[in-house]
Amino acid sequence: MLCAFPMPTTFPEVLARAKAGDRDALQSVFDPHLAPLHAFVRLRAQGLPRRREGADDVVQSVCRQAIEKIELVRADDPDGFRRWLFATASNLISDKFDFHTAARRDARKDEPAVDSRVDEADVARCFADLRTPSRYAMTKEECARIEAALARLPDDHREVVLLAQIAKLPREEVAARLGRSDAAVRQLLARARARLATLLAESVRNDAP
Repeated sequence: MLCAFPMPTTFPEVLARAKAGDRDALQSVFDPHLAPLHAFVRLRAQGLPRRREGADDVVQSVCRQAIEKIELVRADDPDGFRRWLFATASNLISDKFDFHTAARRDARKDEPAVDSRVDEADVARCFADLRTPSRYAMTKEECARIEAALARLPDDHREVVLLAQIAKLPREEVAARLGRSDAAVRQLLARARARLATLLAESVRNDAP
């Protein structure tokens, strides 16, 4: 994957080429964010039909919508683009867009402009900050354990974890999206992390022989 921009090319220059339809530039702009986007969609869309088998379709739909609206992006660096991309993903999921149907229809028409496939290990690394303490690499079982624990959190707890820990949005943007003060977001995130740790510990104990 093309995760870095060749010097002395700047991000605004690459973004300008992407807006002009340059496929390599589009891939360069999207690549650094695809693994966390997969993790975010997998967790955020848990309540939607076909959440497991449809996660790739959802991500591809997000990428298509982002490409269609890329002219609207005003970002000086990858972090700015990341904020815009995850806002696009969040809004699309909240609106209950029919990801599967849209992706299937578009796939018949056009070759995707961005290859949104990622290695499962890259997605697993996005969960690293949420897992129980461990010296070992994330396993598929640990990922499933985290997904199950997040599904049991109250809606506001799950949302703050996804926005702050997976999407890694700035605190002020998380506060704006949740309609809370910065201090309230810090408290909510602390409570959510504590509850998540409790659920993960219970899961480990329940699985112990």
